Amino acid sequence: MRPELFTIEESHGKARLVGPRLSDLGTVPTDTEARHDRGERGRFLPGNKVAVGRTARTAIRAPYRAAEQRITDAVEGGAEPSDSDRLLADALAVFHAVRRELGSSSALVQGPAIAYAVETILAGYFTKAAADAGFLTDDGMRFHDRALACEQAASRAMTAALAATKALAGRRKPQRTALQVIDAVAQRELDDAADDDEPTEPPAPSA
Repeated sequence: MRPELFTIEESHGKARLVGPRLSDLGTVPTDTEARHDRGERGRFLPGNKVAVGRTARTAIRAPYRAAEQRITDAVEGGAEPSDSDRLLADALAVFHAVRRELGSSSALVQGPAIAYAVETILAGYFTKAAADAGFLTDDGMRFHDRALACEQAASRAMTAALAATKALAGRRKPQRTALQVIDAVAQRELDDAADDDEPTEPPAPSA
């Protein structure tokens, strides 16, 4: 990590280490691109396509922002900013593993999948907090209750992710496996060989 790239900002009443944002970077002239969608004065021309795809990208990024906010709110006042960053990194690692297992990059699957990852990591975090405080103490029981709530939320999120994966799979045309393709080719060759072995009638004698 390069410390010179980070700044300290106040968030939720605490000083937090913040990385560089895109808004912190300078602008780069895009004269060639601007001519297609803007007029001479820089205004957008009718029929421009500048905003095409922005809604889709925003929808894809939304679960990541929600995950970060969920972790920040969950550990508010009880963890350091570095702990929140570590929990988020752990949640994203779980999310990527789950996404590979589900085999879908659809936003309908990614949303519940990342919610499952976040709630699973938070459940472990609160369970450890309960153990550190003592399960029979007031704080321990409070942390344990929060861990159970996170586990239930994770279970619901995984159910939703599996349901979405199944629904999307039902829309796709089933594809044959490699073994099925080999069997089909072999059967076709056998059929062609059988056709070649069939006796043919001799031609009729000419009158």
